[in-house]
Formats: sequence, C-alpha cells, structure tokens
Amino acid sequence: MLTGKPFFMVGIDVSGCVYDIRINDITVLASLDGLPVTVNLPVNESMITGRNRLSVILHPLPGEEEISGSAEVTATLLNRQSGTPRESNLRVADIRYRHGPTEPEDRVKESSPEGAVDSTGGFAESPFGDVTVGAVETIASPDGKQVIVQREIELDTSLPRWSWTDSDLIPATDETRNELVQEYLRIRDMLKAGNVSGMLAPLFSERTRELATAYYTPETEMAPSDLEEIGGDPDYEISDMYEDRALFRVLGEGKLAKLLFWNGAPLIGFNHKTEEMSRDFDITFRKSGESWIITR
Repeated sequence: MLTGKPFFMVGIDVSGCVYDIRINDITVLASLDGLPVTVNLPVNESMITGRNRLSVILHPLPGEEEISGSAEVTATLLNRQSGTPRESNLRVADIRYRHGPTEPEDRVKESSPEGAVDSTGGFAESPFGDVTVGAVETIASPDGKQVIVQREIELDTSLPRWSWTDSDLIPATDETRNELVQEYLRIRDMLKAGNVSGMLAPLFSERTRELATAYYTPETEMAPSDLEEIGGDPDYEISDMYEDRALFRVLGEGKLAKLLFWNGAPLIGFNHKTEEMSRDFDITFRKSGESWIITR
C-alpha cells in the first residue's frame, strides 16, 4: 500500500496528433488542435484504490484524414510523497506509443513491462510487488481516425474513496445535456449579477472539500475564491457560452459530465473589458438522483 501522502502525476509528452490523455476515463490534458506539449500534471483527485486505467486517445491533426506516422505519445503515471521535490518523482508505469511502425505491437514495445512492481523499492519489478501493471492494449478504428491505447495499474493508496465513484451513471442523451446546460446557465446568471461573495461556496463545497483532501491542503486554498473575485470585478465581464453549440462530455466511466467550447476550452470564462485578457474556469459535475453536484 502507498502510505503517507502519495502524490500522483501524469507525465505527458505528445506531438503529431490530436489527443486526450486520461486517468480513469477523466481527462488530464486534451488538445483539439494537436499542440505538442511536455508537462507533468497532478491527478490525485482522479486516483482510486484498486484498478486505475491510464489511457491515450489519438485522432488525426486538423485537416488530415489519418493519424500521422510521426505521431508520438508518452503518458507516465508518476508518484512521490507530497512535499518532496518534483525531481523525486518515480515512474509507476507508462504508455509509449509511436504510430509509425506497421505492426501494432511494435508501436507500444517501448512501454514499461507488465507485471508486479514494488512501491517501497522505487517501483522496481518484483514478484512480491504491491502494484500490478497490466498489459498495454491498443484499439484502432477501421478508418484510421482513432486509436485508444490503455493499460490498468492496480494499487492501494491512502487516498479516500471519492464521491464521484459512487454517483449515478449519466446517460449521454440530449435530455441529459439540456439538464446540464441549465446548471451552467444558473452559474452564469449568478456571476453575471456581479457580487457573488459567499454565494458560490455552497455550490462548490464538495469540490473544495475533496480537492483539499486530495492535495493535503486547507479547504480555503481550494475554495472558488478566484471565481468569486473575478465575478465581482467590474473590469471583467462573463463570456458568452454559446451553450447550444457546446460539446457535451461524459467522463469517469459515465459518472462525470461537463460542457466545453468547440475548441475544448471550459465554458465558464471572463473577458477583460478593455485589455486582451481572459480567464476561464473548468468545472465538472456528477449526478445523484435529480441533483447535479459540482465535484471537480
């Protein structure tokens, strides 16, 4: 078991394709433009005790019919103890995918091996290891326009069970989308009214609480204070959401949902009235009965 204060990140190095990097079917980083990037991003709030699925979804670059042979993606689950420097990150497992080789197995052959690894020994291979790394699986569409590369990593952590894992399944229907649009409109109308001091905290209470738990910080550090501040700033105005054209995304194995702009940007945003500055805020909902709850 990973004890203490485990801090998980996904290291990403990607180029040559449109991509969506996920942990447990929750987007860590995505780009509909296919912008190349190298970055490590925290994912504690998406990690669970048990089986965790690291996945990479690839599509062709804009204007191209097939995924380029130069497309390359590395997604690495990293771990260290919270409070220690980034240089102490250790690789738990990774996916290394190169689209160039003809044979699918050759495209992932540089990925870390499957089998047991020992979290107390730097995640080195061990027959008695407490972490089990599954085989890399590649699923390609017949038309060459999508490739999913994924693997499971089973581990025990000291992180709690998150509320979204026990939520209702969210059907990807027009009716559900319309319900979610109303939730976004409610938030927009509150922000448009101006002074929202103290009004957002109840709506964001679960998000605030669980993010603070995930990253071992006081709840005040995860409260929606930035959103409250900019919502009350007369120099900013809330952006049009164009909600009728928003992308509807169901994530987290069907237990999370959000709306996005056509380019993948968060739907809640503000523009400065006189300068070329903007701010956006990503929010994710779960559903319990008839209630939509902001959970991330």
